[in-house]
Amino acid sequence: VMVSFTLDEIQRLDGSAGELQYIDITAAEGADPDELLRDVTAVLPGGLEAVPGTVVVDEAQEDFALVADIFGNVLLAFALVAVFVSVFIISNTFNILLGQRVRELALLRALGASSGQVRASAILESLIIGIVASVLGLGGGVLVAIGLRDLMERFGLELPSLEIILAPRTIIVAVLVGVGVTVLASLTPARRAARVPPVAAMRAGFRFGSGEGTRRTIIAIVMSVIGIALMGYGLFGDSGDTGLLLMALGAGAVCVFVAVRMYAPLFSSPSASFLGRPLEHLPGNGITGHMARGNAARDNKRTAATAAGLMIGLALIAMASVVAESLKSSFRSELGSTMIADYVITSQGDVPFSNQVADQVAALPEFGAVSAVRWGNGRIEGDTKGIAGGDLTVLTDLLEVDVVDGDTARSADADHIVISQEAAETHGVGVGDQLPVEFASTGRQSLTVGAVYENDFLIGHYVIDLSAWDEYFNDRSDNTISARVAADSTIEEADAALVALEDRYPQLLFETQSVWTDRLESQLDNMLIIINVFLLMAIVIALLGIANTMALSVLERTREIGLMRAIGMTRGQTRGMILLEAAVVSLFGALLGVVVGLAFGWVAVLAIPESVINQLSIPAVTLVIYVIVATIAGLLAASFPARRAARLNVLEAISHE
Repeated sequence: VMVSFTLDEIQRLDGSAGELQYIDITAAEGADPDELLRDVTAVLPGGLEAVPGTVVVDEAQEDFALVADIFGNVLLAFALVAVFVSVFIISNTFNILLGQRVRELALLRALGASSGQVRASAILESLIIGIVASVLGLGGGVLVAIGLRDLMERFGLELPSLEIILAPRTIIVAVLVGVGVTVLASLTPARRAARVPPVAAMRAGFRFGSGEGTRRTIIAIVMSVIGIALMGYGLFGDSGDTGLLLMALGAGAVCVFVAVRMYAPLFSSPSASFLGRPLEHLPGNGITGHMARGNAARDNKRTAATAAGLMIGLALIAMASVVAESLKSSFRSELGSTMIADYVITSQGDVPFSNQVADQVAALPEFGAVSAVRWGNGRIEGDTKGIAGGDLTVLTDLLEVDVVDGDTARSADADHIVISQEAAETHGVGVGDQLPVEFASTGRQSLTVGAVYENDFLIGHYVIDLSAWDEYFNDRSDNTISARVAADSTIEEADAALVALEDRYPQLLFETQSVWTDRLESQLDNMLIIINVFLLMAIVIALLGIANTMALSVLERTREIGLMRAIGMTRGQTRGMILLEAAVVSLFGALLGVVVGLAFGWVAVLAIPESVINQLSIPAVTLVIYVIVATIAGLLAASFPARRAARLNVLEAISHE
């Protein structure tokens, strides 16, 4: 809904009488736009500029492109996570498929096929699968894009002429990534297939390696060392190149995940045996539980590979949960020790609002100290810094900033600035020293440091009085108002006094400190939900991998299942055995993921500055819920393979080769 007002009316409503934000000028027919621009510039007062309309359009496009690039990079990051998980699933699938065709591969070797030909055939098979999957994935991506567009429109983010564009570059990249990942994931299984000896055709029970061995362990150790080193550089490096640090962090995380995946077969069998022990005590299903436990523990490599995708997804979600919970705990702790105002007034959408509101709140007898807060930028020693403006006479009445030197109240004029202790150390200045600050509208100003404070949690590193703000900045709109209830009034009386202002300014939020804090925490929770929804893609892919592995496992054990059915196992017991086996594998992957996620979360909290997160908080209940949900999801993912196993024809299964 769009609402329009006359200029006089909108100035009356927002208290901006006599002020304009910008003026649109259209050249008369036949007039030279460049000459008009020069004429307008000549009559403008200082601090104002005239620019062509094309410049305004270009700046708007750049701003939108920046937001679009950020959103696109976020989606790309989650897509890379999904592709990374897919690598493990594809590799596991090819291992199982080629493992089931050992006798076929051995016969080919016996008939004269070289190891290179066997390897090439396996890679060619993966190439064909990769091409088909990439085409299907490309079509699925278009459908997901349409869904995202509709979702944005439902949340009020509708954009004009937002069309789905499938560029040739997108098609090429999607196919290359899909085919490349599939072929890459098949290299190790293809190499193992090429090593199948011809004599394996005459031996029953020949299998690929178990996943143990000195070589594998050494590689895992090397990957761990490299991963930890890269993550350490990404988290604590001080190269100044953010892109390089992020690349190191991502590469390090990949190395660590690969190392954990390589370590997993060493303890997957005992872990599965331990986790499956309670299944043997299920009422009426003890035998079924015993067999499910044995199946999960029997093939350590398959259990580890199947659980790898789920491990990665749960690890990322657990890490995000630890960081978010630590951020919330730190935020609430800092707020409790910093914000001593009783009320915080902001606008919906956090946009600036009229500076008359603060005066109207201060005029109410129910309130004592009241100060508006404004945010802007200035240049200090060549760097752009955020600068806050507020009433310095009441700053320490509204915020506990821990003044270590000087007096904030005596700095309430246009010649002074108060700074944080960190900023004072950075610039090498103290109380009484001059700090040059360059403002966009007035140029370079030399301000005297009037006070130094320690706690910069809410106010930032540089603060000037509102009187200085009015002199150095053109925009005098407020961003926030903080207020304390008068000593002879109560919160209830203050609430009643604010009713008239709430009716007059419906776009503003008049909140007590606790309500404001809860709202900020809910925004953080919403952000966590969005992150987890994107990470859910990795979980879904991992669950598809579990379903795929269980289906191939049923196919591989067709004869075994037929024999068990022949000696009396019922369809329900067969179905239960497959489901419980999937539950054990899912539980193993979920627990391993949570452990890895806790480690990543702890490292991330250590790396984040203490000004943002100063304590580690573990959301134990949330993590337990994640593990339970992942295990149940694994059960659901295995329902189709379990149903197929239960429906196998006994005679056909027994005769299956």
